[in-house]
Amino acid sequence: MCGLAPLASADDRGPQFEEDDDAGILPATSKKVKGNGPVLLIVGSLEGSNRGQGDYQDMYEILISEPGELRLKVEQVSKGLNAQLFLFGANGRGLLANDDSLQDNVPSINPLILNVSTDGTDVSIQEPGSYFLAISGTPSRPRSPEGDIFLFNPQTPFEVSGPDGQGGGLPITDWGPPVGGTGDYVISLSGVSFLPPSPGACCLPNGTCVEVLEEVCLDSNGTFAGDDVSCDGFNCSTGACCFLKEYCFWECLELSEADCVAEYAATWYGPGTRCADINCPDPCYGACCVDGGCVLTIEALCIAEEGTFHPYAMCNDIECQSGGDDCTGDVNGDGAVNVVDLLALIQNWGTCP
Repeated sequence: MCGLAPLASADDRGPQFEEDDDAGILPATSKKVKGNGPVLLIVGSLEGSNRGQGDYQDMYEILISEPGELRLKVEQVSKGLNAQLFLFGANGRGLLANDDSLQDNVPSINPLILNVSTDGTDVSIQEPGSYFLAISGTPSRPRSPEGDIFLFNPQTPFEVSGPDGQGGGLPITDWGPPVGGTGDYVISLSGVSFLPPSPGACCLPNGTCVEVLEEVCLDSNGTFAGDDVSCDGFNCSTGACCFLKEYCFWECLELSEADCVAEYAATWYGPGTRCADINCPDPCYGACCVDGGCVLTIEALCIAEEGTFHPYAMCNDIECQSGGDDCTGDVNGDGAVNVVDLLALIQNWGTCP
């Protein structure tokens, strides 16, 4: 994210939640604000393009722990973003919304929601529990199959609206129009806590799957698949495997350990690991000729052994020429230059005493 200077009191505000990847736009795809204790800030970004593609709304699942203290306020936005806030119940039905607010008797385009409506709909938040908080840029607003869920009365621009739109009796299903303003935002929260962690599928080192909390999984050297992920249908017999397919091209596939080690220069990352979470090695390997022998390595190690490096080539693609009787690359003196010599070199790599 960019475009926002840090809030002057951000360090004093306490725990915050950052949108590390795109939050969804509906309850089923919302970003769960998980952790421990109170959450005081949500930091995110709406990044849609002027072609109508991308991210124009963000929705978060939050835990309202103290309804009487509820305060949801957009503290800061990028220049040009006119934000709106919406609060939904656990069933996806609209509860409260605000576009423009009156803060300390000063009009503001940044929205503010307390725990009650001010438009005569008599909506109030009284029960603690799971709710959905959404932000969008004008003019995009939540809709149900029957129409807009909220109406903002231009005659009372600072009202906190209840679900007074034609579609206010049904859960949110989409946004209309789908395109709105974009930019970075910071939302402050009071009376709100992180959602507590929940169990999920954990692949243990022996390949079995158990459903436990992430902390328990990691303490057991397992691979955690995510909160609420069931072991049913989750495959712990495979894992991410990085291997050199050809030249400088690394590929990642989710394979069994036996299938992985059969690939060239392969690394298996353990049961249940996923390629989406793995970065395969960066160095570009190539064939290195050292006095008639050939090893696949990176250029720096090849040059250190006074070899000839062939980038974008495998050993079976080239023919290395012998340099004579003096086998300079034969580190262990067995009459051959091979991977054993390379391993000996790597083991002793560094400054000589």
